[in-house]
Formats: sequence, structure tokens, C-alpha cells
Amino acid sequence: MRLDEIANGLLDETVKGMPGGLAPLKLGDVGKQGWNLLAEDLPLPVCVLKADAVSRNETLMRTFLERTGALLSPHGKTTMSPQLFDRQDK
Repeated sequence: MRLDEIANGLLDETVKGMPGGLAPLKLGDVGKQGWNLLAEDLPLPVCVLKADAVSRNETLMRTFLERTGALLSPHGKTTMSPQLFDRQDK
């Protein structure tokens, strides 16, 4: 999946979940800010996803579906998490 367009998108203080007074920055640069969730550098509530946990959960769910024959419809808020939505559809 190509994320260039998303990573180059600009965020500022008008974007939900971003700190007040934030000068525009690229989404791809968020990780470089050194923000600390425990120090409440970002407005609460906040959600954190760990890549290894998402991958583990994905594998577990696929195995369950294969073994049981159950069918699920992928769902998600595609405008806020297109990468996660895409992973459900494979």
C-alpha cells in the first residue's frame, strides 16, 4: 500500500486530536515530535495501536474464520483509517 499521499498530508491545530497551537506539519512527521501520551502532550482521549498486536490479532481472526467457516463484513471509518480498513479486506 502506498502511503505517500497520506504521509504528506498536513495537520494543524484544527485537526481533531492535535495539540492546540500546532503549526502545520506533515502526518509522516508526527512520530518525530517526541510527544508523550503519559505527559498528555496530545488531547485525551487517545488511542494507540501497536503494529505487532494488530498483526497478531489479524492472524488470529483469519485462522478463526478459516476453521469455522464464519463470514464477517469488514468495517471501519475509511476516512480515518484507510490502512486498517484495507487490511480487513484481504
